[in-house]
Amino acid sequence: MSVDEVTFFGKVIVAESLYLSDFLRRHRLSKGQHSPLSSSERRV
Repeated sequence: MSVDEVTFFGKVIVAESLYLSDFLRRHRLSKGQHSPLSSSERRV
C-alpha cells in the first residue's frame, strides 16, 4: 500500500465514524433521550 492509499482510507474511516456518531446523536435526540456523553461532548 502506498502512503496516499493509507491517507485516503484514514480519511474515509474518520469521516464515517464522525458521520455515524453524529447520526446516532441525532437519533437519540429525536427520541428525547439524553446521551450520557452529551455533557462531556459539550466541553470538547
